[in-house]
Amino acid sequence: MITVMTLGSVIALIFISISNRSLGKKIDELKDRAKLGDAAAMLELGDIANQKANAALAETWYRKAAHLGSISDLYQTAKGLACKKRIENCIGRLVVAAEYDYTPAKLLLAQYLLKHGASREQALALLESAAIDGDANSQYTFATNLIEHGKLSENMRKVQHYLELASEQGHLLAKTRYETVFNQAT
Repeated sequence: MITVMTLGSVIALIFISISNRSLGKKIDELKDRAKLGDAAAMLELGDIANQKANAALAETWYRKAAHLGSISDLYQTAKGLACKKRIENCIGRLVVAAEYDYTPAKLLLAQYLLKHGASREQALALLESAAIDGDANSQYTFATNLIEHGKLSENMRKVQHYLELASEQGHLLAKTRYETVFNQAT
């Protein structure tokens, strides 16, 4: 059987070949930089692994960068990736930053999980952990989620506690929610 290729097919194959060589060279350069302790190179290698659907390798690179103290970098770039709709890279970075107990990452990851119908219990656990860390937004978000998902009666003290803490830090929505919920409850 003889395969006839069009000029367009030949050009596409040449482009793919050049592109793969170029990516291979870039990966080699990034690995060299990573060996020298370059956290930005590690983050980029993690993103490339994610794009190739290799989540385990991506996580390895993200953890190496986090181990070098780049936890806030993981979080900041995750926020940027979320804005660009590159969720696969965003989530990988957030998970690692949250595991390193970075409060803003816990809050953002929990909000993502809640928005996309993932494990509500896992999201609430992340929110509670961030609330315990003292973050007013996390305290408000955690208490609000307990109220909105029918868990107020079984968690009345927690809701009251976290709304009070957030209010004391100047969180106006927490203060309003506290007054609304607990003035109605009395």
